[in-house]
Amino acid sequence: MGRKETIIRDMERLGTYEDAYLPTINDLVTRERERGAIRKAWKATANPGGRPSFEHPLYAEIKAANRDILSLQDSLGLTPKGLQRLRKNMGTGSGDATPPAGTANRGFAALMDQIKEKAHAGK
Repeated sequence: MGRKETIIRDMERLGTYEDAYLPTINDLVTRERERGAIRKAWKATANPGGRPSFEHPLYAEIKAANRDILSLQDSLGLTPKGLQRLRKNMGTGSGDATPPAGTANRGFAALMDQIKEKAHAGK
């Protein structure tokens, strides 16, 4: 399974995937590949047996790629902050009783439903 498919699967599990996210997913996969290539080039600048310099211009590019990747992950709801924002925008924020499919432990949810039923039965 490729990285794109993994991202889609993760988003489906979170209940946040829509086809409209495909361009952003493609951008994320591309930027991750670019970061890998930049990192490889940066490591190649090291002397044999040594470490690459953190002062090298390629390291700044790696840091920029990391920021871009984090931003893309956030916009796709693949970070806790991004997921919270995305769910809020989708109308499934913390005020809703049921989370999107696949995001909760079913056993725990069933137990909580039983407790709620017992609490309401005594009223």
